[in-house]
Amino acid sequence: MFLGLTHVTAVHVPLGVLLFGFSLLQLSRIRPAREAAVPNA
Repeated sequence: MFLGLTHVTAVHVPLGVLLFGFSLLQLSRIRPAREAAVPNA
C-alpha cells in the first residue's frame, strides 16, 4: 500500500509543478500583450 501511495505522489507532484509553471508562462505571455495593446493606461 505504501509503495502505491509513493508512486502516486511521485507522479502527482511533478505534474502539479508542470501545470503551475505552465500557468505562470501563460500569464507572463498575456500580461505584456495587454500592456502593449493599451499604452496610455
